[in-house]
Amino acid sequence: ITFRFQSASFTLDTKSQADIGRLRDLLLQPDYADKTVMLVGFADAVGTFPTNLKLAERRAAAVHRALTGAGGRASTARIVTRAFGELAPVACNDGYEARQLNRRVEVWVRD
Repeated sequence: ITFRFQSASFTLDTKSQADIGRLRDLLLQPDYADKTVMLVGFADAVGTFPTNLKLAERRAAAVHRALTGAGGRASTARIVTRAFGELAPVACNDGYEARQLNRRVEVWVRD
């Protein structure tokens, strides 16, 4: 699951809210009981690196809050957040559509 964001935003949209529920249900399955979940935030390359890194951190934190907050039964101990800002883009940052792909939080699961 990848969560997408509008420019300069860390607000979850309606699709993201539904994806939170799907991710929460998945993490409650026995196969995921002992796995570490990393919520990794990214940004596009518009703006300064420090600003983009902070925005990526806020995006990952927003997903974390939604996942573990009210009604969330997911364990906060095994869910960690990381941010890489504009590093590791999935598309070039030279157009609106491409930048939109880079504004994301990815979910990584590891043993």
